[in-house]
Amino acid sequence: MAISKEIRQKVRERANYLCEYCHSLEEASAARFEIDHINPRSRGGADDLDNLALACQH
Repeated sequence: MAISKEIRQKVRERANYLCEYCHSLEEASAARFEIDHINPRSRGGADDLDNLALACQH
């Protein structure tokens, strides 16, 4: 199941547009940011806000 645009935006806002792992700023990065599952789908992770993080490619 694809993550909706609305959920993606909520994750970005919650993270203050910073990678939730290394804290690099999304706007200043040349790398594309993704929405990451903290607990992977393959291990039963859901698409809800509590299991999603904004992440850079590094």
